[in-house]
Amino acid sequence: NSEATATSPDIAYDLLYKDFENQKYRELNTTIDLAIEQYTGEDIVSKMELLKASVIGKLKGLEEYKTALNFVALTYPNSEEGKSSEKFIAEKIPYLESLTFNSDIPKSWKIVYKFDDLDSKSNKALQAKIEKFAKERTVDKLYTSVDLYTFTENFLVIHGIRTKEDAIGIAQVLKEFKDYKIAETAYPIATENYTVVQIKKNFDVYVSENWLQKEINPTD
Repeated sequence: NSEATATSPDIAYDLLYKDFENQKYRELNTTIDLAIEQYTGEDIVSKMELLKASVIGKLKGLEEYKTALNFVALTYPNSEEGKSSEKFIAEKIPYLESLTFNSDIPKSWKIVYKFDDLDSKSNKALQAKIEKFAKERTVDKLYTSVDLYTFTENFLVIHGIRTKEDAIGIAQVLKEFKDYKIAETAYPIATENYTVVQIKKNFDVYVSENWLQKEINPTD
């Protein structure tokens, strides 16, 4: 938020945090740096640095998040933010690092389409087709979202799919049925594995290791 660099430190932080709550991570990557530069020497900077670490985690994944938290812990060791960062690194990061793709029976599935430009004509058309399908599909309570993945990449996601067979069937309908004819690649993924992808930013690993096939045929 551009207002964040033209007001008091506390209000500036509140504006930045509001943008974080509204998932404006890409914009924040720039505005937080401007605010930190403006308020250098103020107590509020440690809070801004911790918020910046969270933005980095959202955009770049777990390893970069850990590095950013470590910076806060080392730079502001006596602040509440420095202490909480140190505690998070010690108590939470090891668990997050241990998360891996798995073939256990998932509770639900998603279908993911990956794309860059949110506003391109082709992606607007893709989104309209997916939303139309979700609304008309009465056997499941499906819904869609556009999820940020990295600085430049996004996911269009269909949620609420019960089984891998349903996910594969839906992907085939969207590809082949005359009302949709979606040419973009659909990636069915278990909800738990989608969580890992977003935490670690390792979708390319999921795709290259063909995890869908492992989940369909876990004994292969």
